[in-house]
Amino acid sequence: MSDVLMKHVRDFKPFDGSLELLRLIRDLGHEVVIATNGLYKYQSVVIEELGFSRFIDGIRTPDLVGCIKNCREFFNGAQVMIGDNPLFDVYYPASFGLMTVFVGDWERRLRYVMDVWDIDLSNVKPTYSYRDVREMLMAIPDILSH
Repeated sequence: MSDVLMKHVRDFKPFDGSLELLRLIRDLGHEVVIATNGLYKYQSVVIEELGFSRFIDGIRTPDLVGCIKNCREFFNGAQVMIGDNPLFDVYYPASFGLMTVFVGDWERRLRYVMDVWDIDLSNVKPTYSYRDVREMLMAIPDILSH
């Protein structure tokens, strides 16, 4: 991997509390799979560099699954989707029967997605929504027990 690319990987900052969240979900006995619309050869490097690989059971990417996060196959076997994108992490997973947990500023991200893709998601709501991962950490045991 080039030095320039690795610099960008090292500059990436995950949500505060992300490692603790992954560890907690695993400790609660759940399988953890990172689902991303990025290509495996790039995403696997980021996941490894951030230390996430210690706490996950797999990675789903479009090149491995055969479609982006808008098809049922992407979510086969999943029960819960946690993410920060109203379209790919809430709308599509919910339409395939998954519980959805949104992290971030819902209204701001919803407006952004609706502007960029010109899709009316005004009736879309996540099952749960939290401003940040730290806030979600306290609720995740209850969320995953449903």
